Amino acid sequence: MRTYISLLIVLFLFFSCASSKTEISKEELKKVANLINSKSFKIESSWAYPRVTNSLVALQNAGFFVNGSSASSIDISGHSNYFIMKNDSVDISLPYYGERQMGGNYGSTDTGIVCKGIATKIKTSKNKNGSYKIRFSVNDKNSTTENYNLTILIYPNLTTNITVFSSQRNSIQYRGRIKKES
Repeated sequence: MRTYISLLIVLFLFFSCASSKTEISKEELKKVANLINSKSFKIESSWAYPRVTNSLVALQNAGFFVNGSSASSIDISGHSNYFIMKNDSVDISLPYYGERQMGGNYGSTDTGIVCKGIATKIKTSKNKNGSYKIRFSVNDKNSTTENYNLTILIYPNLTTNITVFSSQRNSIQYRGRIKKES
């Protein structure tokens, strides 16, 4: 009897833990393709994922982050932030959490990732799962020495993941949603 019950429990766990694959509709795939092909979209991020350092952990322990945030994930939904792309022009304003490795624009009020200009080395590719990857480089708006390499993943459900690699700061990621830029 005990063996029979154990077998039932194992079978139940096996079938209840099986992963379910979410089907992507043709409409979702078409919507994402249209946004990418139009080269005119806006991304608003709701979470920032900085590289965790001792400094960020110290800030977390001191209670500097809002409830629900930590040194590794920070809720930025209340902050004004955007990523706008029109053809090869970008306008970016994202808050930055992390450590600067060198330099900096002393006296500047823009401490985040702020860019406005022409993106270079743009490469767009479509992945097998229906998502798109856009890679490019851009210079900082307020600094002649800092530049960024960005990778944007755009998923069929219109969620995004922006990864920013800086020449002077630790890398950071942002998660958000994409929409058509008007």
